[in-house]
Amino acid sequence: MPKTKNKGYGRMKKNGELSLEQLRQKLHISKRKAAWMLQNGVIPCRTVDAPTHLRYYVSEEDLRAYMKQSLTEKFIQGQFSSRKEKSLPLEMGGRDHNSVNIVLTSNERAMFIHLLEKRMETYFRLINL
Repeated sequence: MPKTKNKGYGRMKKNGELSLEQLRQKLHISKRKAAWMLQNGVIPCRTVDAPTHLRYYVSEEDLRAYMKQSLTEKFIQGQFSSRKEKSLPLEMGGRDHNSVNIVLTSNERAMFIHLLEKRMETYFRLINL
């Protein structure tokens, strides 16, 4: 029986399906992103209930169709994208991403101060020893 050429991605199933691990290796993505893509229907797959988790299998045809489509469409941005949107400098009206402006009512402000004082009480006692 001749061996199938698998380029080091593990043994392919007889019916030409790839496992989640093989899929992520071929696409050069994380396991988390690969699972997300399969769970959200980005790439069609077949699931098998194992005793402790789901197993995902993707046909080679579906993978090829996804790869062809991904070349023509924009990269899926969002939860798994490491790309940051370019923002304007502060001088030109851009936002400081390290600060957040929150407006509290006087009652909310009093409750917040009380919470901080209560949480910091131990530290204040240690400082004043």
